[in-house]
Amino acid sequence: MVTAHIAVERSPSGIDRRPALAVSVGGYTTRARLEPGVTEATVVVAVPNVIRWQPRGHGDPQLYPVDVELSADGAALDSRAMPIGFRTISVDRDPDELGSPFVFRVNGTPLFAKGVNWIPDSIHPGTMTAERYRHRLGQATEANVNMVRVCGGGIYEDDAFYDACDELGLLVWQDFLFACAAYPEDEPFRSEVVAEAASNVTRLSSHPSLAIWCGNNENLWMHGDKDWESEPGGDLS
Repeated sequence: MVTAHIAVERSPSGIDRRPALAVSVGGYTTRARLEPGVTEATVVVAVPNVIRWQPRGHGDPQLYPVDVELSADGAALDSRAMPIGFRTISVDRDPDELGSPFVFRVNGTPLFAKGVNWIPDSIHPGTMTAERYRHRLGQATEANVNMVRVCGGGIYEDDAFYDACDELGLLVWQDFLFACAAYPEDEPFRSEVVAEAASNVTRLSSHPSLAIWCGNNENLWMHGDKDWESEPGGDLS
């Protein structure tokens, strides 16, 4: 089942219209109409007997096409197409006889994670292309990797990075972008952090490769090692 949350920008001239929405996933379509003045809709598409997306070494990274179309009076106004995958991911932290594990379970199956660290492949991120992302990540698969950790000292990568991970079956451990430093906790910085995080969580949420969000890179370690807890704003509680 796919739940699509759709926001529509209306012009003053179109505020009283009832445009139609069509959401198709793997050949199954649900249609809805937006009432006059309404700018948001939730459309649910049932997709039976799906083949689950699997990480490398556990099966094929099955993807399904998603098409969203907005139309009025039989004419298309806007559309968007993207792939998605169906899978479950959890982190098993249940204590056992050896202590507290940290095990990824994908579709219920424990994963032996074989990962690498990813930092920006160019000091000029705007020069990166989909082909270059695919080449670099393809090198990771040739090294028998199944997880890529995006370092908190880097950037939120272009959609092409996550698209390639989806297609190659590479799980993504995504850091929020905080690394090796103490950051302000007051305004306006706090609100900027919240807005940046919300924007990227929303942008990347449809990627089946995205396995986990992590808070930072070495900040908690340095919080203790550098005695930051004694500084103003250093109380983690």
